[in-house]
Amino acid sequence: MKISKYTKINLRDFRHNLTQLKDSMVEGEVYRVYEKGTPLAFIIPEGYDIDLNTEQEKKVKAFKESLSMPTGRVNRAKDFDADREIEKIFLERYKK
Repeated sequence: MKISKYTKINLRDFRHNLTQLKDSMVEGEVYRVYEKGTPLAFIIPEGYDIDLNTEQEKKVKAFKESLSMPTGRVNRAKDFDADREIEKIFLERYKK
């Protein structure tokens, strides 16, 4: 079986309700345990395929990819002189 969804639970609640949670895990429930908002562990019943790429991690990866710069090369003329081009821009912009 593949994990599609999990239930978030606080560490304190997990400890206090361990007997009930054990029964729900027998039925196939998956838990992600948090302490003060920080993820600590996945509690996964036996028989599952484990894919730790959660939805949030996939969103972070997609966001980082969207920020990355293109990696292609820029074709410039062989006689391109960057200093001369910058000087032209400054002269045009700051003419008085």
